[in-house]
Amino acid sequence: MKVPAVGMVTAFAAGLLLSRPALLPQGGARRTAVFLLAGLTLGAISAGLILLRKHLVRIAAVASVLAWILAGALAGLLAQLPLSANHVTALLSPARLDTNQPLRWRARLREEPKRLPWGHQYDLDLETVEIGGQSVAVEGGLRLSYFHSKGEDEPVALRAGDRVEMIVAARPPHNFKDPGAFDRRAFLARQNIHVLGTLRHAELLTKLDTPPLTLGHRAARARGRLLEQLDSLFPAQPGALAVLRAMLLGDRGFISRDAAVAFQQTGAYHVLAIAGLHVAALAGFLVWVGKRARLTLFATTLLTLAILACYVAVVEDRPPIFRAALMALIVLVARLFFRRVELLNTAALAAVLLLIARPMELYDSSFQLSFLAVGTIGGLALPWLERTAEPYRRALALLGDASRDAGHAPRAAQFRLDVRAAANWLSLRLPARLGSRGEPLLTVPLRAGFFVWELFVLSVVLQIGMLPLMALDFHRISLIGPLANIPAVLLTGLIVPTGFVTLSVSFLWHGLGRVIASALGGMTALLVQCMDWAAHFPHASYRIPIPPGWLLAAFFAGLCALAVALRAGRRRMLAVAALTVAFCAGLIATFPFAPRLTRRALEVTALDVGQGDSLFLAFPGGRTMLLDGGGTPGGERFGDMHAGLDIGEEVVSPYLWTRGIQARRRGADTCPSGPSRRAPRHTREFSRGRLMDQPGRRKPGTHGARRTCSRQGHPRDSRAQRRKLHLGWRAGSRPLAARF
Repeated sequence: MKVPAVGMVTAFAAGLLLSRPALLPQGGARRTAVFLLAGLTLGAISAGLILLRKHLVRIAAVASVLAWILAGALAGLLAQLPLSANHVTALLSPARLDTNQPLRWRARLREEPKRLPWGHQYDLDLETVEIGGQSVAVEGGLRLSYFHSKGEDEPVALRAGDRVEMIVAARPPHNFKDPGAFDRRAFLARQNIHVLGTLRHAELLTKLDTPPLTLGHRAARARGRLLEQLDSLFPAQPGALAVLRAMLLGDRGFISRDAAVAFQQTGAYHVLAIAGLHVAALAGFLVWVGKRARLTLFATTLLTLAILACYVAVVEDRPPIFRAALMALIVLVARLFFRRVELLNTAALAAVLLLIARPMELYDSSFQLSFLAVGTIGGLALPWLERTAEPYRRALALLGDASRDAGHAPRAAQFRLDVRAAANWLSLRLPARLGSRGEPLLTVPLRAGFFVWELFVLSVVLQIGMLPLMALDFHRISLIGPLANIPAVLLTGLIVPTGFVTLSVSFLWHGLGRVIASALGGMTALLVQCMDWAAHFPHASYRIPIPPGWLLAAFFAGLCALAVALRAGRRRMLAVAALTVAFCAGLIATFPFAPRLTRRALEVTALDVGQGDSLFLAFPGGRTMLLDGGGTPGGERFGDMHAGLDIGEEVVSPYLWTRGIQARRRGADTCPSGPSRRAPRHTREFSRGRLMDQPGRRKPGTHGARRTCSRQGHPRDSRAQRRKLHLGWRAGSRPLAARF
């Protein structure tokens, strides 16, 4: 089957890449470029239509590709036009809006107040700000945090849609300036959050009124009600409740950092982020219910789409689920017309529609991972299964009807004959009461085996296909992922529909909901235990530096060639492409490249770690040292939860990975009794390092860090070793040495 939509989205994405600010003019020239590109796009479309009418199909195809490229560039330029003059980002300057001074803001609550282990969080749409005694209209989003301890006043009770007034110092999100650091400002801007603020006291936030509610506000209130109901069903299971809040409604605020790391190490973190798997589980369950209820195809489709629309409206992390729901919409509508659906065409069409609406989604790692996963399944896994296991699985359908044998391929038809003969033999040897059960006793295990095998193939192909982006964005390789994802996917397929059935029943009969919730809690606990068990395998997961650009290009080129060869049935091309992908995957997973250091030069780099300190030293002999890890490991701790960034994990480690460093030779802590007294997380991510701390400062708070580092394979240098550290570089006849 042809896949024209793949060419469309590829050309459109190429145009978006050409519209990057570094490649196109700025300022007034940008507006001129918009009009020029609009004219060229219309010209290319007109030329393509004229050529098509004259039956010059190939030339018309070239004009069509050019039109999609120009349309992509035009969409990228329009998305980068300056914001309005009263947008909060345009006012963020000392001359108009001082971020250091508390100001009086008026805003409307966009979502329900989010209760977190350390306080409350509010997402607001700004309306006005008081500057110099005058009220100025303002646009943009503000995320307000309120940290409070026991005994302090609770903030005023608020709901989505309420208009509030607050006195707070708002500031833009802080981006660390180190290479490889996460662009938090752009990430929050995609959520329409442009400034952050911390409420110092509950009395500084007051409710003004409640204007008429929009559909968005009503959906937010419905989500809040569902979360409250979920909390009431699991009062004694906080771990299972945190996972269910994430899997059902997208609220990951109560997932502990240790639990999140366990899911990341097993390559199963996608089950905590609502996306295609959750939509597929819910849609499949609804279609199954429609068949059992003997609804018509139209009624089943309408019911499924209506419930999916409500699901998209009430979940918290909407972009991933919206992408999945859009693909589900295309598939379900195609079923109404009895059309065979090509997964690659469906995904490509959904990607085009999303990029037209929001062009900057192309640079979002979530968007890239979602469509790479679907493309890998549609381009590699499904053709592979279609040539191997899928014909045999289909051959098990209606096994007793011998007239259907001719409708299968020769090998699949022979498989039917063999299974039928084995079923007849088994039926003759069973007791009379079970004689009619011979066929199910044989076919059910075979179906289960084929299902598990196909799930394993999908998992392996996904892990290989997503390997470059996982190394690029998350610096992680999960060897246990293909196996760990089998129970993760199976349990997710049960937990998601069961969770919504539990919530629905509990609104009608809370006692019965509690009964179903006990089974749901057991499935969730089993999922968490499976991931914890898999994560503790030795070398099940490890961190990796960023692969070189040429290696990523070679991998994706080989992946595309492999998909083409599978569909075309070209064995020689298939072998060459498979070897290329395997070779590139091996290089990405092992990273046999030298660190990116300046040879024969002493380098001292001060890392931006906020209020802490961290220095990276590269010596002429090739050795490296990290002096301090910067800040409190994991942020402020509340029980088993953390508030704030883990500086070692999210700031220092990414910088080292961008330099191609897998092993630090030395690490020094100059302030073990200060804010970094616990062993920082980055000590677990790099091998063969040695820990040096200040002699004579053995305060009680430092023992835990020393013991943790020793368990992680980071021995401490003795006092004699600290006195003189040879750096492997000679200046004249004496080695360069450092004294501490």
